[in-house]
Amino acid sequence: MDNVVGKLRGAVNLDGYGSSSGFFGYFEKDGKGNFSDAEFAVSYFVKYFKNSIDGLRIISSLHVNIDELMHCSEDGSVNCEVVILQRLLDVGLINALSYKESFGDDFDSLDYLQGIDLVWNALSVYDASILPVSDFSSLMVAKMFVFGIYGHFFIVDEKSGLAFYPHDYLGYGVIDIGAGEGRAEAEKFLRGVGQGWRFFIEGKHGRLG
Repeated sequence: MDNVVGKLRGAVNLDGYGSSSGFFGYFEKDGKGNFSDAEFAVSYFVKYFKNSIDGLRIISSLHVNIDELMHCSEDGSVNCEVVILQRLLDVGLINALSYKESFGDDFDSLDYLQGIDLVWNALSVYDASILPVSDFSSLMVAKMFVFGIYGHFFIVDEKSGLAFYPHDYLGYGVIDIGAGEGRAEAEKFLRGVGQGWRFFIEGKHGRLG
């Protein structure tokens, strides 16, 4: 197993990221967000790491349950989320499967629950630098905003030992998976998003922001 995946599994509670021992905090849109807000948050992330993308590793089990795929609007127009989803499927950056066909329709059965757990925990790892920026951005936007996409998605900055994750409240969370030396970098990232966003920073004795 790739060492960075081992570090992530050892440091992150995949059943609840916020309860991870190294959880640092998050930022999110202040108030109800929309697709443009997701794009803004992702643009902020890309700009923040524009000079150090070579040090970013993507760890992902993103997949789409085709039973929940969205369709075109009633007027025949194609929703922008559908376009993003189709592109990610076409280039193989997310997988597609039918939960019903793969695991059955008894949602409480052991087979169903074990099947879901297996898919969610099938983590792949690759360098962010090998992706076109547009596809890297679309992956993060999709995780935040596109209905029917499931799985884990982290971007690990190996220099700071921090794992960043896009979340569906339109923002990013940060977890320390290194030696606990990334606090200053995490705080800088969270506070840098600007006005119109709120952030939570976990301090040694409670909330800092």
